[in-house]
Amino acid sequence: MRALFMLMTDSLGPLNGKIDLFRAGNENFASAIERAVQEGQKAGEIRTDLDPAETAFEVLAAVRGATLLWLLDPKKVDVVEAIQRLRVSTEERLKPT
Repeated sequence: MRALFMLMTDSLGPLNGKIDLFRAGNENFASAIERAVQEGQKAGEIRTDLDPAETAFEVLAAVRGATLLWLLDPKKVDVVEAIQRLRVSTEERLKPT
């Protein structure tokens, strides 16, 4: 995980030739989330007033952010707990009313 984030941030500078690789990885991750949201909406499990692409971006940003905070301060941040809380709060937010 640490290596991934180091390479991702280095792709903005010294390894800028690799930025497309990390963009593609993020796009694939976001696309998978977007498809899951769309499938959940079709099944009636996820609110239909939510934009799947925006929801995917929010989830991806939250996961990446939690991971970065953990990498910066692993003694303070329990990444497993953070991701579990994110999952629970996201499920609550996505539930149909």
